[in-house]
Amino acid sequence: MYILAIVIALIILIIKNDKLSKENTLLRKKIKELENEETTVKEEIIEEPIIENESINAPPVIEKKIEPIIKKEPKHTEKEIKNSSILIVGSFLIVLSAILFLTTTWNITHDLLKTFVLVIMLFVFLIASYLAENVLKIKQTAKAFHYIALSYIPIIFGAIFTFGLFGDYLSYNGDGNYLFLAISSIIVSIIYLVDAKKNNNSYTGYGCFIFMLLSTFFIGRSLTDNYNYINLLITIFVTGL
Repeated sequence: MYILAIVIALIILIIKNDKLSKENTLLRKKIKELENEETTVKEEIIEEPIIENESINAPPVIEKKIEPIIKKEPKHTEKEIKNSSILIVGSFLIVLSAILFLTTTWNITHDLLKTFVLVIMLFVFLIASYLAENVLKIKQTAKAFHYIALSYIPIIFGAIFTFGLFGDYLSYNGDGNYLFLAISSIIVSIIYLVDAKKNNNSYTGYGCFIFMLLSTFFIGRSLTDNYNYINLLITIFVTGL
């Protein structure tokens, strides 16, 4: 319970800090825009000479008001919506067919084949994300498929752990179960860290932090059964960040 409370508190703090940093950047941009507007207005002011002998019947000066041009953001076209719908439906049908295959042949299907189906799902969503971003130019749909693909990585490690594909020692009931969980958590955190830096993605950064915290717990649990030492190890890890 103590570890869970630490994880929840840290996630809340990270999210709040992220929101505050985004608000600060927006405020800085607005301040810069206001400063640029003030400088341009000052440059446009021209001092006109005062004419003493103006004609009485001079025509009145008509001031024209210049209305600001508001650019509207382009909405999603019908073609983008259609392409996005086709891609979503196609991916859903592939996933549904895999689920039906596993549920109907679960008892007779080998554990290696079950895990291989999960790996196929990972590549299906990666390919769908690539097509959505580079071919169909649908960025939001591409991000959604990318997140789904990344979520399959810990699921695949969980299937390997449950089915004992790396041997009984690194399986669910083996003596090296916490060692396998620690190694898999480190691998997942590295993948999420690379994705966070490559795509400047804060969500995978949060996932990286969570799996790093889990790997610290699993490493401590594989070394000792005393949770006081494990909590101390987690505290050292958190304060070191």
